[in-house]
Formats: sequence, C-alpha cells, structure tokens
Amino acid sequence: MNLQENKLPLIVRRRLHELNEIFDDLLKTEYAPHKICIYSNSHELIEHITYSVINEHIYYMYFEHIDDTSEEWESLYRVMENYLVKKYGDKLEKYYERMCENGNTNLDESIKRILIQETGGVDPFIRRRIDLKKFRELFDQGKTYMFYESDTPEEFKWKLVTATLENYLYYKSGLDIDVSDGKYDTVINNLIDLFDGELESIYNDLKKDRGTNLQESKFFRRRIPLDKIENLLRDYAYEMYYETKSYGQFKYELTLKAVEWIMWDEYKMGWDELPEQEEIDFVTEVSNVLEDKIKPLYDYYNKK
Repeated sequence: MNLQENKLPLIVRRRLHELNEIFDDLLKTEYAPHKICIYSNSHELIEHITYSVINEHIYYMYFEHIDDTSEEWESLYRVMENYLVKKYGDKLEKYYERMCENGNTNLDESIKRILIQETGGVDPFIRRRIDLKKFRELFDQGKTYMFYESDTPEEFKWKLVTATLENYLYYKSGLDIDVSDGKYDTVINNLIDLFDGELESIYNDLKKDRGTNLQESKFFRRRIPLDKIENLLRDYAYEMYYETKSYGQFKYELTLKAVEWIMWDEYKMGWDELPEQEEIDFVTEVSNVLEDKIKPLYDYYNKK
C-alpha cells in the first residue's frame, strides 16, 4: 500500500482490493473495447464506470448499512471516486482514445444504438441519479392501481413509470416533485424504453390475471375512479377497524364503505339500489388492488 492509499479512511482502505477487482472485471465485461464508444468522451466513460463500481457494486456489498442519501455516504463516495480516477483515469483516457478516436471502432449511429440496448446504456441523468434495481422494485407498489386507471398499454407504461419516478425521488431523496409537468418527459420516455419489455409483461400479466372482473364491472367503473376510493380509506379506517374481526373483513368493509359513500354522495343511490353481485365483485377486486394502502391502516390500529 503506497503513501497516498495510507491517507484514505480505514473503512475505504479495507475495500481497496475489492474496488480494484470490480473495476478490472467491468473493463473486461460491461466496458469491453467494443462497448465503450457509446460514450461521448473519455470523461463520460470514467464517470460511468466509477459510478458503477461504487454505487452498483461496492455499496450493496459492504456499505448498505449507510443511508445512500446521507452526507456520510456522499463523503465516502467522493473518496472512492477520487481514488479510482487517480489510479485509472489516465489509463482509461488512453484506452478510450485508442479504441474510439483513432478509427479502430468507428461506430455509426445505428451500431451505437444497438450497443446501448445490449449494455443497458441509459440517459446520463438516469445513470447518475437512479438505482435501476431499486427503481424496478417500486413497480410493484403501483402496477395494479395504474392498470385499472389505464385504457391502453401505452397509457399504463407512462402512468406507472411516472408514478414510480415520483416515488423513487421521494423515498430516496425526500423530493416531493410532480414529474408530470413536462420537464421530465425525456427522462420518463427513456425509462419506458429501458424497461419496455418488462412493462409489457407486467401489463399482459395483469390483464390476464386481474383484468376481467373489474373491466367488466361497467356500472361501477364508469362512476367511481379508484383515486376517490383511495382518498376515503383513511377517513373510515378507525370506524371499520373496531367494527370488524379480521383483516380480510376489514379490507372488504372499508372498501365497501368508501364505494357506497361515493355512490350516495355523487349519485344519491343507496346500497339497496346497487346491483348486488356486481358490487360484491367490484369491491372485492378493488380491495385487492388497494391492499398496499389498506394493510398499513389495519396494522396501525392493530398495534394500539
């Protein structure tokens, strides 16, 4: 270990071997010679590979106990980034120049696009700010709700990715941002392109497994948007918790209460005027759709 390395924080010095090993492995695989010319210049290449080594590998292997939005992690990230840039920066710059600027791999735009698809290359904004693994996991929180709010696969993809991006920014950085104002359209479109196959599969699975009952419930679907039901859940949760004896009953009765309140408030239709079996099917399905909203309410009162 040289003098410069001895000055690094102990927590980083302990992981230098792994940092170097991962860096070398990535150069042979994700950043192999035929894959690096998708980057505009050597600095962009260096930025991407150091980010990948630190945020997508080392963090999950050894530092996941540290909040990745904290100043502590930001400081450690900069230390490791500076170490990698100092150790490999000149080598990577020459590597890029040799492979991409001297005509050895003079790729035209169509080949670049293919390489982007093959290597998972994404917009620099996304690459620097979004952990794609964590982003993908958030699809589960909104996929069913967005399915029933959408009329086409394209609308579903847009709504799910938009909602997921807002959730991701909020949970990761505490940013309460409306990304549907047009400023983030390019980012949303890039994310849709990146996850297009997976989004298509999610939509088809939902259509196959859950779409029929609710889509056929035209009487209620025409009259009750899901967001109106969701907005009423908290209002009736306390009352329904003490009137029911199990979570399953609570889930159904809470949803039923919200549905029947909307039907009366907006259409002056009492429960005895509603199509009984259709109401049962609709409430059952919606209670499943909104379970990720209902379960925390039940748990809250159940712990008291």
